[in-house]
Formats: sequence, structure tokens, C-alpha cells
Amino acid sequence: MSKRAWKVEPNEALDLTFFVNAISPDEFYNAHYQDVQIRWLQILSESEYSRITKITQILPVSALATVFSTFNVNTLEDIIEFLTHMDESYQANVRGTDYSRIEGWFKILCNHRDDVVDSFHIIQQHNIHLRWRESIQPQIKMVTEQYTHILSELYSLQSFQLLISKFLGEPEVESDYIIYMCTYIKPIAVQLSQNAMAVHQGPPGYMPLLSNLLSVIVHESLHGFGGTDEAQREQNIYLEKYPPLMKKYEEMITTWKSGPEEFFVIAAETYITEKLGIRSYAQCINYLRSQNGGMPFSEVIYIKLREEKPETKPEWKGYGDWLVHVMRNNELINFD
Repeated sequence: MSKRAWKVEPNEALDLTFFVNAISPDEFYNAHYQDVQIRWLQILSESEYSRITKITQILPVSALATVFSTFNVNTLEDIIEFLTHMDESYQANVRGTDYSRIEGWFKILCNHRDDVVDSFHIIQQHNIHLRWRESIQPQIKMVTEQYTHILSELYSLQSFQLLISKFLGEPEVESDYIIYMCTYIKPIAVQLSQNAMAVHQGPPGYMPLLSNLLSVIVHESLHGFGGTDEAQREQNIYLEKYPPLMKKYEEMITTWKSGPEEFFVIAAETYITEKLGIRSYAQCINYLRSQNGGMPFSEVIYIKLREEKPETKPEWKGYGDWLVHVMRNNELINFD
């Protein structure tokens, strides 16, 4: 078996997809790119702006990026080619089991392909992709080349994947891990298909702290864990008992645009980053109390994990199974 490798790369198709969020009317995204939005509002006609940002009304930009990643779409030309010719035959090109995750998004995209390809044609007509290649791609490459070397020298990908798979109770992933660094993705990071993620590159000319990048890698690797749906059902029952926690949950979904499993993922991320020495206990608590305005339910789960270290026990079946057990049997702290 060939040695698995960390790969840190720029990706034109993904960055241009996230560019739509950056100039969109949604302040959650454009607040980080006000100069970019103002500039392109001056350049684009009202009709062009409306047609580009229509994508956000069809499906989340992160979902579109995940579809593109699944089908190995890398450039603007790839985007237009893919959208122009997408049909059911593309299913044969999807690797592994990733298609089940994107199937709903793929069908929506099929139904709205003309609108989406029109958006990217406008991006092409204004040479936004050429501007990206000339000014942004070289900056990202400076960072990605260094990160590829540092990660390969300091962290074994095989050991990392083994730790994550054991914690989740799932088969070990035996493939390279790709980190796509993007300019227009703030304030989110995105778990993609094919054992990959997308994250912000950091300020031009500066590398983000390695500990921050590793924490994001852990976080994104935990999304979609086995047993998520059942754990979410138990979570709903649990949160209904505690209105302040339910309010935090609703705020997480609406204000911070997180998914319904975010409490679980944040808790596990914090636990694993402490195990790996990426964060100290004090840093973990500070993170849990500051992330998204505070994540009290995540903190409770983290403390329980820390006390029990359940993944070290012979009966361990995976994080999802454990979550269902501790919630169903009222083994977490009582908030009354």
C-alpha cells in the first residue's frame, strides 16, 4: 500500500464558488468581504449581480462546492463543462459512497443547471477567474507548499485517520487527505467529499497557526459520523427539557448557520484536539465558552468524554452510539 499523504492546494473552482457568497446580500458572509462586494457592485450591472447571486437561492454554496469536489471540478472551465453536460451518467464517475451525501443537491442542480451555468458565464465574461489566477493563486500557493511539507514532517496522516476512525467506530479511511485553501470562504470551513475539506488561507502572506488548521481538520473530519440521525433525535428530546439550551441550539442554526450536529462535533473536536496536544484543557474550555457565543451542551459532552475516555473501552462502538446511550440514560449533567 502506498503511503497516504497530506495535500494542501488552491482550487479555482471552489474559490470562485465561494466568491458568490462573498458578494451576496447575506451579511453573514459579505461582512468579511465588504471591499470585494462594493467593488463588484460597481462593476456588475444590476441584472448580472442578481443572476450571479441567484445561486444562493437554489442551494447553499457549500453544497455546490461539495458537488464540484465530488466530481473533481477544478477550474472555471471545468465548472461550465460539468454543468453543461451533467446528467445521470455522471453517477458512474462518483467515487466510493460519496454520492449518497450529495444526491439531493445533485438533483436540485440538475433542475436548475441553466441558472447556475449562467452565473458562472457572467464570472467568466468579467474575467474573475483570470484575476484569481494572476493575483490570488500565487499567494495561496506560497502557503500551501509550506503546509504540505510541515504536515508531512510533523503529523502522520495514517495515525490521524486511525484515531478518527476508531473514535467514530467506522472503517479507517485509506486515502490522501486534501485541504483546499480558499480566499472567499470566510467565515466557514467546509467538509467536502473524497476525504477533503476547504478552509480559509489566512491573511495574504501569512500562514494561519498550525494548531488552528489542525483543529479545523479534526472538526471537519467528524461531520457526518455514523449514528448522527439517531443522536439528533435524542438531542431534540434532551434539549426540550432545558429551554436555555434549546435557545442556544436555535441560535446556532439561525445566527451561526451551523448544522444540527454541531454541538456533537464541537464537543468531539475539543476532546480530540486535547488528546493530540493541539489544545490545553484551559484552551478547550475557553473555546467551548466563546465559539458561536458559547456552546454549553458541547461543554457538557466534552467533560463527559474527558471523564470516561469511553473510546478506550472494549465495548466501544463509536461516538454516535455513545451519544445516544448517555442522552437516553440521562448520564449527562442535569441543567435544572
